[in-house]
Amino acid sequence: MRLAQLLLAEQVGVQPSYYTCPPDLPLMMREADAAVLIGDAALRANLSEGPKFGLEVHDLGAMWKKWTGLPFVFAVWAARRDYLEREPVVTRKVHEAFLSSRDLSLDEVGKVAEQAARWEAFDQAVLERYFTTLDFRFGAAQLKAVAEFARRVGPTTGFSADVNVDLLTP
Repeated sequence: MRLAQLLLAEQVGVQPSYYTCPPDLPLMMREADAAVLIGDAALRANLSEGPKFGLEVHDLGAMWKKWTGLPFVFAVWAARRDYLEREPVVTRKVHEAFLSSRDLSLDEVGKVAEQAARWEAFDQAVLERYFTTLDFRFGAAQLKAVAEFARRVGPTTGFSADVNVDLLTP
C-alpha cells in the first residue's frame, strides 16, 4: 500500500483516502474510484477484469522502476541479526533451502505452472509466463532499491529511513 501511496502522491500528485476491503475488483469499483490489488487478484485485474470493465491498470513495480531506475522489491525472506547470531546453522539451512527451491522451481517452471493451473483461475501458459517474468534475485540493485524506498517512506511511516541490510552468501 505504501508504494501506491508514494507513487500517487509523488508522481501523480493526488492523495486519495484509502480503506481496506476484500480483493474483488468489481465490488471495489462500486465503492471507489481506484483500487490497489496484489497477487492473483492483481493478475486477474491485469489480464481480464481491467479490460472487461474498461479500467486502466498500472503495474506499480513498473511505475517505480520508471521513476527511480531501480527494481521494486515486493518480498524478501529476512532474519534479524540477533537470530542469525543465535542460530547460524538453522539460518543457513533455511537460506540454502530457499535458494534450492527457487532454482528447482525455475528449472521446472513448466511443471510448476501446470500444477498451479489446477487450482488457479489461470491456464498453464499464463502462469509460466508470469513465473518467468518475476525476478527472484536480491543483489546490489535490489539492496539499493530497498534503501531508496526506505529513504522515501521513512519520514512518514515511523520506520528508519536509513536501512542497513546484509546478505548471506550461499
